[in-house]
Amino acid sequence: MKTKCLFALLSVALLLTCCSSPSPSAPEEPKLEKIELLSGPDITSYFVGDLFDPTGVSITATYSDEKSEVVEYDTNKEAFTFSPSLSTPLRVEDTKVTLTYEKLTLDIAISVEVEVIPTEVSFTINDIDSLCIHTELQESYAKCTDPDKFFQDNLSSENYFGKRSISAPKGIEVSYTINENGHARGKYSVVTSEDSEFSSSYTHKGEKNHTTVQNLKINTEYYYYVKAEYGSSVFRSETKSFTTENTTIRNIAAEGVENVRDLGGYVTEDGKTVKQEMIYRTAQFNYDHSSSSAIVSEPTEKGKEVLLNQLKIKTEIDVREKQKSNGDDETAGITSSPLGSSVNYVNLPMKYGGSNVIANEANKASFKSFLEYCADEDNYPIAFHCVRGTDRTGAMAYAIGALCGVSELDLMKDYLFSNFANINSAYLESKAITGAAFYIEQIRNSEGDTLSEKTKNYLISKTGVSLETLNSIISILVG
Repeated sequence: MKTKCLFALLSVALLLTCCSSPSPSAPEEPKLEKIELLSGPDITSYFVGDLFDPTGVSITATYSDEKSEVVEYDTNKEAFTFSPSLSTPLRVEDTKVTLTYEKLTLDIAISVEVEVIPTEVSFTINDIDSLCIHTELQESYAKCTDPDKFFQDNLSSENYFGKRSISAPKGIEVSYTINENGHARGKYSVVTSEDSEFSSSYTHKGEKNHTTVQNLKINTEYYYYVKAEYGSSVFRSETKSFTTENTTIRNIAAEGVENVRDLGGYVTEDGKTVKQEMIYRTAQFNYDHSSSSAIVSEPTEKGKEVLLNQLKIKTEIDVREKQKSNGDDETAGITSSPLGSSVNYVNLPMKYGGSNVIANEANKASFKSFLEYCADEDNYPIAFHCVRGTDRTGAMAYAIGALCGVSELDLMKDYLFSNFANINSAYLESKAITGAAFYIEQIRNSEGDTLSEKTKNYLISKTGVSLETLNSIISILVG
């Protein structure tokens, strides 16, 4: 009996001992042991009074478990602190900025100088390598004789036509060396003009050693000089000149806006040339931010500057519908131009999508009004658009070009250049266009000896526009 009791007591004691033994402790979190500068900052040279800019800084953080991670300032700003702080003006004696991340620090070397405004500046301007405004792919397209074959030959993951924004021009690259007898914060630019007196000019902002000159006309002589500004002190180089290559199409870079190009620059059937800087086709200048499934196209401030001050847009003709059959408003409710009060906004709603844009009875009045706006020289320069700048805009551009006597090949290449823009669509083929936009075939079959005459007769019969109006358009646009 005593043995049984003793055994029972030992069992209980053993059980209590097992139950009271400590549970396994949770693994410790790895500790940050080291940080190293991986890249940046973008700017390390400063003048007295500047503020340190940590943009571009990234660090490698290494932990006690030997694992590491990259931490970027641009996406984790709240995790970093700096000394001097980002709001403290820098001094000459500041040779480093101390970065702190989770109580660990590292030093970033910087230099801070006293600003000395130059009193003498000299310029050496290098020869311009290329006078073509297009990228290599765009130039190849502009010179092709079979647009469909071009797109088939060049369709790839890099050139996914209709889904990528590759429509902006390359521009002319002006490179130079600027020698200063001081060291100061400068603004550098290239000023261009079509006359040597620079009575009408445009300033292209650039860097200390180069400037990309964008949105030039084709086959045009330009005078230019390099300008360096240090506060109120302004220096300029000698005047030089160049002539851009005669390769249509004149595509435009207006940041934020898709599918922008000039209808000018083309040689007509009677050997004349359609004037440039008069009429532009584009995608929309605004969109509904709550539903942007069609296409995102809206100028940034930089884009507005180009449209207003370089292209000098005076009239915006918007053919989007304010009241579609499903109740949608394509214009997102605007009543004035997104470019500002200096631009006259005109809404001429037209229907799209498989119907004949020009002959559609619902579009007759709007298309006639569009032509009448183009017949008034006071409205120029004009920019017109729908949503993507393809269907309705394409019909309007085709009608204006054909009226002026531009060849069918050039008209088709202009139409299909929309494939270089992000129009949120599989790339367009000429067969698809001639199938849906059968106004092309109707113009061909209209009465007249030339494309211009055929187009006149077609537009008069389909829209009721007057011959006088059409002749006025030709007089304004054809040089």
